[in-house]
Amino acid sequence: MILETLVKQAQISKQITTNYTQGTADAIVLKANASAGTFMNVTQSQAQAYSQLKTNLGLTNQELIQYLQLSMIQSTNGNIVISLKNAQPATPPAA
Repeated sequence: MILETLVKQAQISKQITTNYTQGTADAIVLKANASAGTFMNVTQSQAQAYSQLKTNLGLTNQELIQYLQLSMIQSTNGNIVISLKNAQPATPPAA
């Protein structure tokens, strides 16, 4: 009788641990998905805004990059260090 009680207690304890760890794992996944979704929404909105800015101002890709770099420097009152080298698109290797 005592042995059966100990076995049942161990089984219940195992189930409690399993439920707790599954709940913790589910919470982590939900939080990560929410963060990723927010990041994607913000990134897509920024991309649309930059595209519209580029169109409205009639800028090339390079000019848009330069505009954004200068805007970043201006918004930080020059308290930023960035590389101002011209970005060049990658060219595929010769076949």
